[in-house]
Amino acid sequence: MFISPNKKISGSHQSQNMRKHCFPFIYPECKSCTLNKIAGISEEIFSNIRNVARILNEDGSVLITGESGTGKELFANALHFSECCKRKNAPFVAKNCAGLESSMLINELFGHEKGAFTGALLQGKIGLFEAAQGGTLFLDEIGDISMDMQVAQLRAIEEKKLYRLGSTKEKKLNVRIIAATNKDLSRMIREKRFREDLYYRLMFIT
Repeated sequence: MFISPNKKISGSHQSQNMRKHCFPFIYPECKSCTLNKIAGISEEIFSNIRNVARILNEDGSVLITGESGTGKELFANALHFSECCKRKNAPFVAKNCAGLESSMLINELFGHEKGAFTGALLQGKIGLFEAAQGGTLFLDEIGDISMDMQVAQLRAIEEKKLYRLGSTKEKKLNVRIIAATNKDLSRMIREKRFREDLYYRLMFIT
């Protein structure tokens, strides 16, 4: 699923004048839904909110693109915490991938066993994929990760399993992936800086 909130949006603090144009009139059957807290006045925002409503209970990955300040994380939260979403009571785990070296990011996402590397925790570490089990893992700034990290994420998403660093024991995953970026991934694919198979996997809805 591809969502592109390119117009700036905001939450429920908007004025009544703006609220009268907003989503509760499009999706009135769920008055407490987090989607009803998204305010906006453009047809583009309406279209994105309709798309979100349509996939609340789907398990496929979602890719959200847009400039900084356009509400990408707001949409991600709405997808998970909506009263209509079956994952709403499970964890919502968010990680900003920007500025992290691959070795640090893979440890954050996949975790490690004790003794896996110098400085590894004695008790090991649960990665964010595992921490989000049953719920949602929100990967912000996905366009900033290295090609090696893209391979690791693609494998975890496709196979729905992972191995912690230093382990041969398989961990099965039941996690919905929501990724976001302000980068032009299509251009990055052409420039061989982003994997095309990961791009389409992130946009996949089962």
